[in-house]
Amino acid sequence: MRVDPAVVLSVAATALGAVGTFLGYLYLRSRNARDDLKAETTARALAKAAADTAHNLAVAAQVAADAVAAEVRGLRSEVTAQESRVSILESKMEVFWRNVAFDVSKILHSPHPGWESLDALLEKFQVAEISAAEMADLETQLRDMVEGRWSPADVTRADQVAASLLLRAIEQTRV
Repeated sequence: MRVDPAVVLSVAATALGAVGTFLGYLYLRSRNARDDLKAETTARALAKAAADTAHNLAVAAQVAADAVAAEVRGLRSEVTAQESRVSILESKMEVFWRNVAFDVSKILHSPHPGWESLDALLEKFQVAEISAAEMADLETQLRDMVEGRWSPADVTRADQVAASLLLRAIEQTRV
């Protein structure tokens, strides 16, 4: 049997064409795979960069938060120390104003005629047995004395200053 060379060439050309097509297909697949690999590598690099940035920001935020927490702890201890000092100062000032009130009430206590009502209130004030109504009456009489409206005429400037101090002391011990 004789094989026609044209048929052989036709079959060979067809086979070569099929092989070429197959090689072209493989080339396209490898090229697409390479492009996909590049894209995936780029995406991974971007994701890693984003993750690294987020991590660095988180670390920086933690450092800042720790610094703020330390500052707050420092401020709290300062506030506690200041509160302690203020409390001591308030106690001392309360004692001071009570002493002023007691001493000034002794200065104002007078055996003068017409001062009996004030003297009785001052005596109750000195022993801390004065009611709220009596305290209001004492404050009214002292204000009248300071402002020159008190009925006994023998009020001196020293009495007015003492009454003013006693009013201030009463206000300070009330607060």
